[in-house]
Amino acid sequence: MQVFFGVLWLATYQYLFGLRGFYLFSVFNFAGAIILFSALFLIWFLSNGKWLGLGDSKLAGIVGLIFGLWGASYRDWE
Repeated sequence: MQVFFGVLWLATYQYLFGLRGFYLFSVFNFAGAIILFSALFLIWFLSNGKWLGLGDSKLAGIVGLIFGLWGASYRDWE
């Protein structure tokens, strides 16, 4: 629940103050979240939770949502 409110706060801040170069809800951010979450989820799934916890996968998904894919800019597709 706290993560939801954090993401909502970032999106509101971005909308109100017009941060340039920071697009929280772009395709690249969702792609980064899916890629990072999937990679760590696969390790968690294959090890049955012995090598890595599921919380690490969730955290990687949030980090991927915030930072997205490096080198891929929203402005490149405008």
